[in-house]
Amino acid sequence: MAETDANCLESMTKRLNVTLTDEQYKKLTDVAEKELRSLTGQLSKIVGDWLEQYDLEKGKKS
Repeated sequence: MAETDANCLESMTKRLNVTLTDEQYKKLTDVAEKELRSLTGQLSKIVGDWLEQYDLEKGKKS
């Protein structure tokens, strides 16, 4: 995933015609990684809740 984040960040900086310092790049990469972990956690919770509900409903039908 980090490679994809880096490619996305590089693509955005080229489109915006912006040059980032190494420090700015590191900070943006850190923020992107934190957001990715947060979203991954949220998605995991949603899927877990959905599977739990599915199992409960499946059990009622049996």
